[in-house]
Amino acid sequence: LPAAFQMEGFWNPSFNVRFHCRSSIQICGRPTYWDSQDEYFIFYQGADKRWAVCPRRDGSEDLLEVIRNGGVRGLAYEEEERGEWREFKDGDWAFVTNVRLRAETEGKDEHAAVAAAGRSFTSSVSKAAAAKSQGVLASGRGSVSGIRSFTEMKQLLESRSDVQEVLLLRRSNSAQL
Repeated sequence: LPAAFQMEGFWNPSFNVRFHCRSSIQICGRPTYWDSQDEYFIFYQGADKRWAVCPRRDGSEDLLEVIRNGGVRGLAYEEEERGEWREFKDGDWAFVTNVRLRAETEGKDEHAAVAAAGRSFTSSVSKAAAAKSQGVLASGRGSVSGIRSFTEMKQLLESRSDVQEVLLLRRSNSAQL
């Protein structure tokens, strides 16, 4: 798994930060990802088959322990089937558009390829290698069809060393590299 993810596109600026993997804290058999202050974490909600963002505490209540004991909490979650995120805003759940996820791994060159809608990049990946990884590279851009969820974005980021960022557009059936 990537060492960290940079999230962008949420209304709550506390979610638009780097979340680092903490494999020692697992929920539903998957590692959690934490912000630098350990105030927010990303975890997998097994019963709903989705990823969620949650604060560590709600007043004096430890939400990590609530979740470990079967509670369902969070302020944002991914609708994996639709490839969309919802965020709790102004007392209701609202769709969030243009959520971006960028993998960060130890020792990676920050100027390596970036995958995001509408951005061009230079890639040393051959067309044969791209085809093997189920991607398509053409005229300086890449496109991977069928990426519709946080899980699929993570898989793309893990399987392609030339990809550091994926932008999942609401109501889109493809991720643009």
